[in-house]
Amino acid sequence: MRRILRSLASRASPSLRKHGISADQQHEVAFEMAASNIRFGEGVTKEVGFDLKNMGASNVLVFTDPNLARLEPMRVALDSLAKAKVPFQVYDRTGFI
Repeated sequence: MRRILRSLASRASPSLRKHGISADQQHEVAFEMAASNIRFGEGVTKEVGFDLKNMGASNVLVFTDPNLARLEPMRVALDSLAKAKVPFQVYDRTGFI
C-alpha cells in the first residue's frame, strides 16, 4: 500500500508543487466517509424510530443529560422508538471521568 501511495505521489509531484504543496505534504493520505442525510423541520423527530428500524437497528443507545431528558423533543423521539418497536436505553446521568 505504501509503495502504491508513493508511486501516486511521485506522479502528482509537479502538479502539487505548482500549487504550493511541499514534499512532506505530498505523502498525506486523505479519505472521505459517507454520512447519513441530515433532516430538519417540523415533525422529523417523529420519524426517528421508523428510520432506525429501516437501518436495522436492534438496540439503540440514547445519550442526553437530565435537563434535555425532560423536554418535549426527547419524549417525541422516545415515543417514536417505542412505536417502531426499536429497543432502546436512555443514559441521562453520564459524566466525564
